[in-house]
Amino acid sequence: MSLRDQLVAKGLASKKQARDTNRALKKDRKSRQGSKDRKAARRAEAEAAAAEAQAQAEAARVAARDADRAAREAHEHVYRVRQIIEAHRLGGRGPIPFHHRIAGRTVLGRLSLREAIVRDIRLGRAAVAGYTDDAGEPVVRIVGRKAILRLREIAPEALWHVVDEPRLDDRSEDPLRKDWEPSVRPHRVRPIEGAS
Repeated sequence: MSLRDQLVAKGLASKKQARDTNRALKKDRKSRQGSKDRKAARRAEAEAAAAEAQAQAEAARVAARDADRAAREAHEHVYRVRQIIEAHRLGGRGPIPFHHRIAGRTVLGRLSLREAIVRDIRLGRAAVAGYTDDAGEPVVRIVGRKAILRLREIAPEALWHVVDEPRLDDRSEDPLRKDWEPSVRPHRVRPIEGAS
């Protein structure tokens, strides 16, 4: 016999109070049982959130690794281009002015080169190549044919002036031939015979 039944039998509690107590205890048991279901649902939600957070962390780690690899490859690319240009550069300053474009700038660069170097550039055997140094200044070099071919493959933007189709058969295109009279007129215009 339960304590409730004993209290009802002795008259200390009424049957109505016992029923109310039974209902309250039943409701309490149900709420605890429902709480187990809610706890299981909350646990499943927490596990799903933890798995999602882990997946996001993994995705962030992979993205960081890929970004690091891309930055490393970009740095190695810049270094490789610099190495090709510096290893195959042709030297020699001279009296002939040679103008070329500078990548990323609106002004022309001017080099003073030897006659043979200018001829090689005009024939496509040499080119003006360059890169930007660590201080952001352009570094200009004259490179040979081997470097032109390698730079065309990996970094065509490093070739600032290259002649693909040389046209030295036209005398007016050759800057080294001086068959005109020195004057203040444009040098490509031949003087008219008999004019003073």
